[in-house]
Amino acid sequence: MVPVNNEEKEREQEQEQGFQFDLHHQPGGDEAPKYPPGELWFLGLMFVLTLALFIDSLKLEGIFHGLTNPTSFVQVFLLAMFVLILLEVCRIVIRDKHRESRLKNVIRYLISRDVIVLLATVIVYAVTLPYLHFTAASVLFLFVTMYLLNRNQPLKKFLIAVGVVAVILLLFFYVIRVVLP
Repeated sequence: MVPVNNEEKEREQEQEQGFQFDLHHQPGGDEAPKYPPGELWFLGLMFVLTLALFIDSLKLEGIFHGLTNPTSFVQVFLLAMFVLILLEVCRIVIRDKHRESRLKNVIRYLISRDVIVLLATVIVYAVTLPYLHFTAASVLFLFVTMYLLNRNQPLKKFLIAVGVVAVILLLFFYVIRVVLP
């Protein structure tokens, strides 16, 4: 099939070369920004989940009994998320004239090495958490995940992991008094 216009040529090149996300795109330029494959699919999923959670939250007293009710925060937050998702979809579709990639490209983009590494480390973390307990399992999880995603500066990654877990322990265990696993 011979491409008819520039848009079809770009789409074929994107499919051949894989997706390249442009982090440095300036709004208002000559060309529309490129979004990662699955952007609209993900926003659609977020829309449905947020709508379902909002409808479920309406069973609580919430905003119908005044904004000072503790459950009203959940409803206001979900409503704000719902509106922001709608605005983002409108911006992508109307202003940027984005057309979603084929599902095959979305799956190829989503199932990358990084995604597999993250899923594997989360599963190992969940399995080891009861045996190593929160502090050791979390430091190990954070360090191994950061190291597998980028093998530079392992000492820095270890110190970051220890620092993050220390802050979590300080906030949740000592300040808020939440029992950690």
